[in-house]
Amino acid sequence: MAFVDVQMWLTFATIAFAIVSFSLDRIPVELTALATLLFLVVIFAVVPDLAGQTTPLGFSDLLRGFSNPALVAVLSLIIVGQALFQTGALDRSTRRLARSTRLPPGVTFAIMIVAAGLLSAFLNNTPVVIVLIPILIGFARERRIAASSLLLPMNYATILGGSLTLIGSSTNLLVADVASRTAGLKLSLFDITIPGLVVAAIGIVYVVLVVPRLVGPRPSEDRSAASGKQFIAEIVLTQDHPLIGTRALAGLFPDLLHVTVRLVERSGVIHLAPFEDIAFEAGDRIVFGGIRRELGELGIIAPPHSDRQSGEAPRRNLSVADAIVAPGSRAIGRSPGATGIEEQTGIHVAAVERRGRMSRSLFSDIRLEAGDVLLVSGTDAAFDRLRTIRDVLVLERSIATLPARADGPRALLVFAAMVVTAATGLVPIAIAALA
Repeated sequence: MAFVDVQMWLTFATIAFAIVSFSLDRIPVELTALATLLFLVVIFAVVPDLAGQTTPLGFSDLLRGFSNPALVAVLSLIIVGQALFQTGALDRSTRRLARSTRLPPGVTFAIMIVAAGLLSAFLNNTPVVIVLIPILIGFARERRIAASSLLLPMNYATILGGSLTLIGSSTNLLVADVASRTAGLKLSLFDITIPGLVVAAIGIVYVVLVVPRLVGPRPSEDRSAASGKQFIAEIVLTQDHPLIGTRALAGLFPDLLHVTVRLVERSGVIHLAPFEDIAFEAGDRIVFGGIRRELGELGIIAPPHSDRQSGEAPRRNLSVADAIVAPGSRAIGRSPGATGIEEQTGIHVAAVERRGRMSRSLFSDIRLEAGDVLLVSGTDAAFDRLRTIRDVLVLERSIATLPARADGPRALLVFAAMVVTAATGLVPIAIAALA
């Protein structure tokens, strides 16, 4: 077998590894991407040198993409999108639309889907999706609609919207760069808008009318609607805690009918179900599974010991809400108690819900993932501070009130200037996005 053929099959194997790794989501995306690049460097640069073979693709060719102007434009557009997300510049109008009672729910949903597509024509999809996730979930709860039948169409709409302009997706920019270098074809911002509108219009109709019916509610959503989310929470029993003395019978705790004891840690030893002849003692660390109401009755959902930033009484205006871990959040990979949320805001992270999965590990051993739902409690002032931290998105309480963000208009002005300068051709797209 020729050396070039070996390289070809090794390249296919590397591509297959990348696809499987991205799909399983067990290895961080950035680590998979770097490993893929490293494999290609070894295949085309290191191995040929060791084998004394020549290859048409060298080390400099593999890294040439990092100097591509299209890459600069893509990264700059991601920064612009994150600026709009972090400052909340898009929140007010989208939340106002979601809370509108003048329009039928179907019309409101269709308008939101179209708006998501239009925003994605000029922004990276991720910040658009992050902004709309809590709004659509709140909209679904108020109208008693399965959230899955709204979220997937919204995701498809952002993909379709990316086909409307040259900066709508990274693929458009990369293809335009290749066309310019190989065929001398120069594409402006709106050259692909007409065919993109045809595709997007057909796709939006399908997304709004057909996809929600194909998706339907998931079984976990049915259970959630009937009994609430099943959270995982942890408590350490103090000397005077009312649960002390609660004893297991036949492997279960009959006095705790509405919650599930997942594990008990005592003196460093972990006891798992079925529990035999165990009675709760002071110092036990207990992991429970249950819905919000039942966990609250056990005293697990407690406010912070003190509101560090305002000096308010701990239980004044206490509220409880769900907050979702945002993609790209700094909380990802950390335990719920190590996110820094309580120190920054005074909000207490009481429990975690992970896509219907019930963990049998200590709270401190849980590593948060994007999409995890946190059960948080705190005062109104603490929730106001939580809304300024975009690592988590408050799902319920944030729907009622929104904080004013001074940098929002400035971010919108920068965004508008970028689109105008790129559309008029005053400067190249990469420069407009970077500036």
